[in-house]
Amino acid sequence: MYKYVFEPLLNHKKFIEDNIQKDFSIVKGLLNDEKTKLKEIISKKEKTLKRLLKKQEESIAASENRLYFSYIDRLFKDIKSQKNRVAVADKEVKKKHEALVEAVKKRKILDKLKEKKRIAYNKKLNKKEHEFYNEVAITTYMRKSDNYE
Repeated sequence: MYKYVFEPLLNHKKFIEDNIQKDFSIVKGLLNDEKTKLKEIISKKEKTLKRLLKKQEESIAASENRLYFSYIDRLFKDIKSQKNRVAVADKEVKKKHEALVEAVKKRKILDKLKEKKRIAYNKKLNKKEHEFYNEVAITTYMRKSDNYE
C-alpha cells in the first residue's frame, strides 16, 4: 500500500485553495453587485434626463428645473463614486484570482509529485513481484530437474 509522505501538506494546500476559491467567489459576487448598482444609477440618470427633456418641451417652472438639475448632478456624482467602487472591487477580484492561480499551481506541483512517487512505487513493487515469481519458477524448475536425475 502506497503512502504519500507529503499527504498532510497536500491536504493543507487543498484547504488553502478551497478557502481562496470561496474568497474569490465572494469578491466576484461583490463586483457583480457593484456593477448592478452602477447600471441602476445610470438608468435613473437616463430616465431623469428624458423626463426633464419632455418637461422642458412642455415648459417647466424654474424651481422644478433646478431640482432636476440638482438631482441629475447628484446622479453624475453617484455614477463617478460607483465607478470607483467597481474599480476597487475589480482590483480585489484580480488580486484574489492571482492568489487562486498561485494556490492551484502549488497544489498541482504536489499532485504531480505524488503521482510520480506512486508510479515509482508501483514499478518497484512490480519489479519485486516479478523477481519473486522468477525465483519461484527457478526453484520449481530446480526441484523438477533434481527429481529427474
